[in-house]
Amino acid sequence: MRPTPSRTLSTRRPGHRAARRAARRATAAAVLLAALAAVPAAAAPPPTLPLAEVRPGMVGTLSTVLRGTQRETIEIELLGVLDDGIGPGVDMILCRLRGELGTWTGVAAGMSGSPVTVDGKLVGALSYSIGGFSKEPLCGITPIETMLALERFPAGLAPWSAGAAARASGLEPVPLALAARGLDPALFDDSDALLRSLGLARPVQVVPAGAPAPRDPKAGPPALEPGDAVAGLLVWGDVQLAATGTVTWRDGEKILAFGHPFLGTGRAEIPFAPAEIAWTVPSLLSSFKISNVGVPAGTMTQDRLTAVSGAIGPVPAGLPVALAIRRTDETAVTRSFSVAKDPLIAPQLVDLALRIALGQELGRERLEVLRARGTIALADGRRLPFEAVGPGVMSGDEQAIGGELGRRLAALMRPPMALPAVTGIELAVSSVDPEGIYKLTRALPDRLVARPGETLRVALDLDGPRGSQRRETLALRVPETALPGRYVLLAGSPRVLAGELGGVAEARRRTAKDAADYLATFESSPADDALEIALALPADGLVANGREYPALPGTAQMLLRARPAAGDTGRVRGVTVARVGVPLERGVTGVARVSIEVLVQESTR
Repeated sequence: MRPTPSRTLSTRRPGHRAARRAARRATAAAVLLAALAAVPAAAAPPPTLPLAEVRPGMVGTLSTVLRGTQRETIEIELLGVLDDGIGPGVDMILCRLRGELGTWTGVAAGMSGSPVTVDGKLVGALSYSIGGFSKEPLCGITPIETMLALERFPAGLAPWSAGAAARASGLEPVPLALAARGLDPALFDDSDALLRSLGLARPVQVVPAGAPAPRDPKAGPPALEPGDAVAGLLVWGDVQLAATGTVTWRDGEKILAFGHPFLGTGRAEIPFAPAEIAWTVPSLLSSFKISNVGVPAGTMTQDRLTAVSGAIGPVPAGLPVALAIRRTDETAVTRSFSVAKDPLIAPQLVDLALRIALGQELGRERLEVLRARGTIALADGRRLPFEAVGPGVMSGDEQAIGGELGRRLAALMRPPMALPAVTGIELAVSSVDPEGIYKLTRALPDRLVARPGETLRVALDLDGPRGSQRRETLALRVPETALPGRYVLLAGSPRVLAGELGGVAEARRRTAKDAADYLATFESSPADDALEIALALPADGLVANGREYPALPGTAQMLLRARPAAGDTGRVRGVTVARVGVPLERGVTGVARVSIEVLVQESTR
């Protein structure tokens, strides 16, 4: 009997579905296999040579890139093991380079992390070297077993102070090759101290790096095999600052590099990128690699005594900085870049990047004054104002502005209590002829004695551009509540007056009891393009728990400081009883002081 149509439909449908599913799986598998075949798989890590098996006289090879992206090998001889040579419980393998290539090149900045193998077994990473003018290229190896166990070792704010035992023997960490894209190395001459504060002992010179070639989105992950050049990105975008070393070990997407600390932050979130070596410069003093840094390809997650580690893949977001630079009657130049978003190093990096950008765009060939205005954005939507001015490029305006912004960021990113995260910086820097700045020369009040309720008229003389002079007259009323005594009349810009009165905002910040009080000290930024006069009663006082306690007797100050909850305290140098000002079209420098006697209020009876 023939089956009914309904039975035929019901018995054949599952078979068709199964066949279609099988076909789809086969097609997907073929596509996946083709994709995997198109992406070169990372080689499995080589076997390792335990430190206990290292013997003097062993000969191996060091793998590193000296030009382009092609790895080369240099013969290396193991000389012995230095007990605790890197640090307590961390031994170092002493070695020397051999052969014509090793003798000629020596240990170059950028070789940090170059893998050393003996009979196909990984011994560790070249990471330490003797200083310049050594008669033979002696060096130190960080054993691979301590690199693989890097999370057991400490971090620190001064990573290059680690390995004191190594320096006692004349060995120091091999410098990373710093690269700054498109910038004049001379701009770093004033930044050595800042670089050292980041733990970066720069090589003989900082070499400009070329722009990275854009990565093909269809291309697979970068090779970054042991011996390849890899750069930790400190600043990237229109301004770039990167430090190049070498990959030591790779397992899947995980890598180890450098063989010593980078910035010594412990847990890290710093992007890294493949690098191409333009040339390796031999030098009796300090050989170094010149590198071009590619686009970010992964994240460093650990930065410790014996190595840095990370993974190829997602790249962390940096702290974005938008900068506009304008000279009078010229089109504004814009720069956009990001810095590694680490609270320990981001303030210094913003300071350094700002110095570089301003120095590059404005130059130092003429006297001028820089004025910066902008905002610092927080995660809660708040935008804190920022303003700074310098005395002139030849006097280091870019350093003054960068340093002030760095200090402000440090206070926001390393606060004494939980705050919303800093999410971005917008800054406009204008350059003006210094002759366009007013200089306050004197303040002339119409009287030196006044009573509460009376008004002082104060003439302020300003020297202007090209010998011009200007006079502003401000009226300041003595409050009815002013106590009798000797006061000081201060004249100058709001920023100058804030300093003259003891930096109360800074003291309130240091002593704030909660986040609201702390952030309130950032809500205003004293300006320089205004002229103010303030009547202040000179008196020692304190700032504690975010509050001002002016004119306190010495005994009261001692009692307030002795309170368990007092915490840190700041000093107040005066009590402002009256203040008035006027905006100007130019900045003002200088300060004037006049003594004013306030008499007892006359009786109305």
